[in-house]
Amino acid sequence: MMEGPADVFREKLAERVRAAGADENGLVSVLAELEDAIDADPRGGDPEAVYAALVAWATLCSDLVAAFYRAHDGSAGVPVAVAAGVQRIARRLRHSLGHVANGLGAAGYSVTIGPRSSALSAALTWRTPPAAP
Repeated sequence: MMEGPADVFREKLAERVRAAGADENGLVSVLAELEDAIDADPRGGDPEAVYAALVAWATLCSDLVAAFYRAHDGSAGVPVAVAAGVQRIARRLRHSLGHVANGLGAAGYSVTIGPRSSALSAALTWRTPPAAP
């Protein structure tokens, strides 16, 4: 079952981002480690627990990217390697999000890649029934 990132792992990655200084390759390496740590197999998991876990992973990715660029805001945008790392993490989470949407009866789901202040988010959508006449 998919679980969220452990506190020790989150702190380790945060420290690696701090230690990277202004080296964007250091951020790319941290994103690769994050990607490798995600067990994106939702089978047998409670959909609500899996959703919480994948939101925790998406938030960790976003927080790491935001922390890096908050400390080094002299550049505009992100290099392709950083964008590609975030995309790989998004793809890894997308499969689990589909399972969660089905399990919770959601009409749809999305994984959004945004600006570096909020690099990744995951969301479920439900259809609102039409208003009674």
